[in-house]
Amino acid sequence: MIVSNVRRIGGKPPRKDQDMARVRDNAVRTLERGSGIEQANRKTLILMGLAHAFNDFNLAAPAVLLPFFVSERQFSYSAASGLVMALGLTSSLWQPLMGVFVDRHPVMWTAPVGLVLGGAGIALAGVLRDYAAIFACIALSGIGIAGFHPATARLAGQCSRDRGGEGMGLFAAGGSLGFAASPMVLMPLLLRFGLRGSSFAILPSVAMAVAMAIALNRLNAHLAPETAGDGNGGGADRWSAFARLAALLVIRAAAVQGIGNFLPLYITDALHGTAQQAGAALSLFSLSGVVGTILGGPLADRYGCRRTIIAATSLTIPLAGLFLAQGGVARAIGASLLLGVPLVAPFSAIMVLGQEYLPNHVGFASGVTLGIASSIGMLVAPLFGWIADIYGLRTSMMAILALPIVVTLLGLTLPRDRRKPLPAAQQQ
Repeated sequence: MIVSNVRRIGGKPPRKDQDMARVRDNAVRTLERGSGIEQANRKTLILMGLAHAFNDFNLAAPAVLLPFFVSERQFSYSAASGLVMALGLTSSLWQPLMGVFVDRHPVMWTAPVGLVLGGAGIALAGVLRDYAAIFACIALSGIGIAGFHPATARLAGQCSRDRGGEGMGLFAAGGSLGFAASPMVLMPLLLRFGLRGSSFAILPSVAMAVAMAIALNRLNAHLAPETAGDGNGGGADRWSAFARLAALLVIRAAAVQGIGNFLPLYITDALHGTAQQAGAALSLFSLSGVVGTILGGPLADRYGCRRTIIAATSLTIPLAGLFLAQGGVARAIGASLLLGVPLVAPFSAIMVLGQEYLPNHVGFASGVTLGIASSIGMLVAPLFGWIADIYGLRTSMMAILALPIVVTLLGLTLPRDRRKPLPAAQQQ
């Protein structure tokens, strides 16, 4: 007001008023830029979560195709299982290598290309008849899936800024939803068209890849500078802490995979439930895991990643005892629903800590946390089948549900978060 009045009478405004006006204008421009950046980052996070759903849709597909390979191609159980192993091994071993690549060359084209390769491998596997060719196609799908994860997880972490848990939680929840949707979408197609129905898998993958490429090209100009850059140089890497975190993730993955493998058998054999009840138990456990993923991110932002990991896994211990104490099917299903939330909730915090421990190798950290560590957990899980064969199914479940104790102890060895938890006022 003072400035405008002075200008109106033809004089020059005092220097103090000039300085105030300049500060005001700079502040307005800064706020406008910040608003645009936040909006672009939010859009990018939603895009990454949606693309993750399509990617992990392909990740779950080989298991859905398994019985059809046995019935239509007359593959043995071991040969059919080898196809699932082909995807798991190629994906888990390739992801750290892709992580190193995106650390050295911060590009995003590996994500849409990975989506196309992942869908193409699944589509071709249902059309071909030769086992070696099918094996190669499944392995190609695994390579594509591996190419997707490091770059997108790296970008999601950079876009999340101080809300790393919430951002990575959104990204991880997308993958969980895609994994759960795969059998629901593919099974009707396979029942209608046989293995040829898998050819439809290429359509959503290509559509999402095109949408992703277009959206990233438009958003690139609006992303924060630190998001568009290489993201390196965030301090010294803490390899010892990362190794402990990876060990924690392996054991946690073994627990999740073990419950997923043996929960249906426990319902039918130990509790004498029906196959429908076993399927319902597994579905509810998976759904509770999605809820845990969504809740775990904001909790990590509010209370810190280390605290979230320790608190969630500590809560899992009494809930595991509650599950084992149930003699009825309905109560056991209810207990498994409660168990899944805290068991899966730390996943977002683990991904955030992985990137925090290796700030100069964020892509590699993402490849390990999303790939090799989880896959090693899957390879450890069959050991519980050996325990079940010798000592019984209940003993095997007790061994699986004892793993959160080890996870909690490993969590206590992790260094405290360098990133300060957000105040309550900033959570809204």
